Amino acid sequence: MKRKLNHWVISSLYIGICCFCNLQKSEAQQVISARDLYRNTLDNQAAFDVRYKNKTIRVKGIVCKITPDHNDEKEEGYSVLLYTGTDIIQSAMALFDVDISQRAIGNVEGCKVSVFFKESYKSQLNNINSDDEIIVQGKCTHRGRLLDKTVYLNHCSLISHKSRAQMEKEAEQQRLKEAQEREREKNRQRQRELMSEAVAFVGTYAFESALASYQQALTTSPENQTIINAEVKALTKKIQQYNDFVAQANNFDSSRNYAQAKQAWQKAYNIKPIEEIKKKMDEDDRMLLFLKERPHTIHDLETLDSSEYSRIEDKLLSTTKKTLSTGNITGNGRFSITYNVDTMGVKSASVVGTSGSSSAIGTVVKQAADGINLKPESIYGYTVLYKSEHNIDVKIEDKEVFKAEKHGEEIKIEYGGLHYEKEISSAIGSGEPGDYKVEVQKMTINGEDFSQSRVVKYKYIETQVWLEYEYSKAAPLGLTLGVCRLWGGYIRYKADVQLASEKPSDGKSGKYIVQQEQKTIFGEVQEKIDFSKIDFDEREYYRFAVTGGVMFRPFNHCYLYGGAGYGVYGTAYQIVDTDAYYCPDLQKGLEVEGGVVIRLGYVSLSGGYSTLLLSGSKQRFSDVNVGFGFMF
Repeated sequence: MKRKLNHWVISSLYIGICCFCNLQKSEAQQVISARDLYRNTLDNQAAFDVRYKNKTIRVKGIVCKITPDHNDEKEEGYSVLLYTGTDIIQSAMALFDVDISQRAIGNVEGCKVSVFFKESYKSQLNNINSDDEIIVQGKCTHRGRLLDKTVYLNHCSLISHKSRAQMEKEAEQQRLKEAQEREREKNRQRQRELMSEAVAFVGTYAFESALASYQQALTTSPENQTIINAEVKALTKKIQQYNDFVAQANNFDSSRNYAQAKQAWQKAYNIKPIEEIKKKMDEDDRMLLFLKERPHTIHDLETLDSSEYSRIEDKLLSTTKKTLSTGNITGNGRFSITYNVDTMGVKSASVVGTSGSSSAIGTVVKQAADGINLKPESIYGYTVLYKSEHNIDVKIEDKEVFKAEKHGEEIKIEYGGLHYEKEISSAIGSGEPGDYKVEVQKMTINGEDFSQSRVVKYKYIETQVWLEYEYSKAAPLGLTLGVCRLWGGYIRYKADVQLASEKPSDGKSGKYIVQQEQKTIFGEVQEKIDFSKIDFDEREYYRFAVTGGVMFRPFNHCYLYGGAGYGVYGTAYQIVDTDAYYCPDLQKGLEVEGGVVIRLGYVSLSGGYSTLLLSGSKQRFSDVNVGFGFMF
């Protein structure tokens, strides 16, 4: 027992010593930069002493200056200052070409780590330039005091040395390596995104899109190849199975094997439960139900084939109308026509009339119904049973005869007939004006009018001759002669009898007109006018006009006329003790007129208005006339 205990103690001590030595060795092999070593001295001197003082450490730094020197033990050698400032020395130093003892290189500002090499390292130090990188191992003896806080390493050995060019090359390689690593990380990230995208596509059953994402992920990064290949293989198999089931289902549907088609669609749906496949399964269910019910289901043609239903309806109505319009049938009737058609297109037709329906009309409707051919109807390519139901409501009134007159576009029914106004207007609407006798038989089918109306007698409207006396204040004498049927024309003469009829031809006696110095005198020509001898209280008119124009007969007893011609008008005052008249303003030129004539049997009454458009007067002359005459 004691022997075993001694053995355990010895073993434990051995293991402890080895661990301590390995720890010391490990700490010695750790490399600290010259900059960090110097900063530790600034942060906490006590901690620095505990951690580094009198300990062998490895330091890496940039060479600033090499000078011959001796250590605390007065051994001859060389001190190498390592850069500890914030800026790296930019100038590249030339290779040593003289003895170390004669060189002082680099800028000592910011170089606060000094490592001492023995004389035996002279040849190695000769190959070191400023800005080169070295790693040294030595014993950290102390650091300076007060202003000089330089850290000193003694008994140093050179672990490694890199020239500036070598460091730049390694830095470039490192940058390239880092760039390549960033690119690889970018590709890895893109691959992860594609894999997530593929998983999302699988979740929505977009297998083809998921497969494309996985395949793209394979080419993006060499990582996860095994996992992705497994997913690609599984997806490819699933897509192939799905496509096979879909192809089978489509083939079964094409051959109308709907039960097996539904089973194939169900298998496809188990792989990819999408709405499109669900609709296919529902369609097959509808087809199976349809085939089950087909032998005993009768469809309504109006719903099944609305265009065919409309064709039958139109044919029934047109045939019935044509037969009834050529016959002499009156009465009312409401009939129901029902067609039944089997899958071979064989029809049966039944016509049933309501109570009180005319049998004669029923016979016509039955003939129309029997004369219509029907065709087979199909659903989903299968002929089906169907029926077509139609109703015909016929109303035919007795024939009546009415008298009517047409004048222009106006149609006047002389007595009764308001119930038949539409039918009478239709019968004579395109005819000439005149007196008509119209036979009307009002007929409707299903509320639509197809009345049979015809003209049994027509009397031509004769041409009217119009002779009338016209009167106005300025022209007491007026005569009008006109001729008109629907359209016509007239001529008119107007004058003042007292002056115009007594104008002499020799110009020396009687009453006549003389224009002198823009003044007009009736009577003898005078050089001057004695206005004191003019009786302005005695006024006469000089009036003369000849006009003509057109007449229009809008109504049976009403005529409108309008025309134009030549007219003269003047106001005359007599010169005392003479037969002459003074006329200060004589108007003459284009005269226009218009008016209306009312015929009462053979008597006519008229009223009109006329005016002179072209005259020398400042105030335009206008006149109103009335007339009385005859039309025959």
